[in-house]
Amino acid sequence: MRAGSGAVAALRRFPIAPGQAPGEKGFPGLLRASLNAMAFNEASTDIWAVLRSPDLDLNVFSVPKLSGGKLDAAVYWTLQKEKKFAEAEYVLDYLVLGPTEGSKTPKLDVLTCLARKTDVEALSASFREAGRPLAGITAIPNAFLGLYRQRGVPTGFALAANIHVEPDFSAIGLYTKDRLLFSRFIRSGGDSMTEALADHYQELAKPRPAILDDLELPLPGAEQPKATAVQPQAAAPLSPEEARDMLRHVLLGAPRPACADKAQPVTPLEAIDIVAPAIERLSRQVERTLDYYASSQQIRCDALHLSGEIFGSAAIAQALAGQLGFTPTIFDATAIASGGDGLAQPEDRMLMAPALAAALSQPGRGINLLETYKPRTAKETKRTATSRMLLGLAGFMLLMGVGGLLVDQGNAAKRNELARLTRQLESLGPVLDDRAIQVEVDQYRARQGALREASARLLAPAALAELSACAPENVRILSFTAEYPPPEADAPGAPPTPGRTPAPVPPKPAAGAKAAPKTNGMVTIEGVVSGDRAEFDASLARFILALQASPMFSMPVVNESGLKDLNDGGQVLSFSMHLGVK
Repeated sequence: MRAGSGAVAALRRFPIAPGQAPGEKGFPGLLRASLNAMAFNEASTDIWAVLRSPDLDLNVFSVPKLSGGKLDAAVYWTLQKEKKFAEAEYVLDYLVLGPTEGSKTPKLDVLTCLARKTDVEALSASFREAGRPLAGITAIPNAFLGLYRQRGVPTGFALAANIHVEPDFSAIGLYTKDRLLFSRFIRSGGDSMTEALADHYQELAKPRPAILDDLELPLPGAEQPKATAVQPQAAAPLSPEEARDMLRHVLLGAPRPACADKAQPVTPLEAIDIVAPAIERLSRQVERTLDYYASSQQIRCDALHLSGEIFGSAAIAQALAGQLGFTPTIFDATAIASGGDGLAQPEDRMLMAPALAAALSQPGRGINLLETYKPRTAKETKRTATSRMLLGLAGFMLLMGVGGLLVDQGNAAKRNELARLTRQLESLGPVLDDRAIQVEVDQYRARQGALREASARLLAPAALAELSACAPENVRILSFTAEYPPPEADAPGAPPTPGRTPAPVPPKPAAGAKAAPKTNGMVTIEGVVSGDRAEFDASLARFILALQASPMFSMPVVNESGLKDLNDGGQVLSFSMHLGVK
């Protein structure tokens, strides 16, 4: 019995009397009494059973690395190709062991288990009819895989051969630290040793001929000698069950059986000699199995682990291991499992390995012939879909939360900006209405008009000063005429301003024609260029360039130029030009 923490809570052997085997009438009472005796009769307690049958077929092979239903199909068809089994007659389950080592392509090692459907259904029905349905049914080699993953497992091996002997068969498994690489069942078990002991007592119970006192021939007519029988040692035949109890008493230290009163028990050495042929037959079958694996996989076992009730006898373990060429290692499940040491009787320790291994089985993490890969895959698919849906819902909620946070931050920024603009607007003074705005506009226009009038009055002296600054030394201004700009009119279509005439709507310019530049007046000048005649044009050009660069004038245009003779016989270049005021 395993507790929720994973440690062994209780461990006990209950003998099965005639009529109490699974499927028989006495089994429900035995099951209830056993659970009550261990104080674990709650309905929530999971019960696992080990299918003890030599007809189980466990295999390890590689399949492509897939998942879900694709992996199920790959395992099924690979095993179908190898075994050609009828799906209606067998139950199939598998366990993924891990990635295939040394494979060039991604592959998985899987452990498969084929069991007869009738055996599985019969075992399941016996517990169901007893009112305690099973949580799982597993096989010995797979269950032992859980023991090999415990901390207390024997160490110092790379590949161990585990020989587990049941009464009517033996299970051979080849294990690494965390994997089962090979498994076979052979139809030779502890009953062959029991039969050898029963045959021994049967031979002792046979009647023996009398032993004569004198073997000389009598004389003719003489009195015939009397035969004196020598009383042999009293012996009685034993049934197979009695022989098993006798063997457990002699070799395993079990209590003295009742049959010992009618048949003298043999010594341990005599018992080993009696069962030696059965041990030899078992060793030959094990040796053939190990040789087959070594020749096919090119690797041999380096350790021998012995499990089963008969290996409670060190003499039997030494005898079997010696014939196989190994040093025996007793695979005591009660010492391996956490909390199991000391819970069982000494003669029952080696019998508890299958029960302990089944109790350590984890639902969904091993071979389970009741809930096979098909319903597990369906549950996993449903669980995956549910997880994805919940994950998507959580992601959507998270996205909504982040979006709401961003929107709230944006709204907060806008509120802060609105508050800033409100404060700025308040600092500008009270809000003006249309009439106040119109008054401000009229005042602005009046100020601008006054400035223009002042600018027009100052146009002539300012322009004359700028011309003097731009003219070279040999350029003289003879005349200066300034044309003032007209008063600014209201824009076309705008409401009339008091005291001003609305401007007429100007005609649209022709297509491709440039609009005339807007000027603040026009200046016309006449002047002469004196000095060297060869420098006339250059001096005039410098004057024009200076006017173009002036911040006051724009577009200087020479209207007329020509040479004039002076009274002293010299010549000057006379010119006339006009230019706009910016």
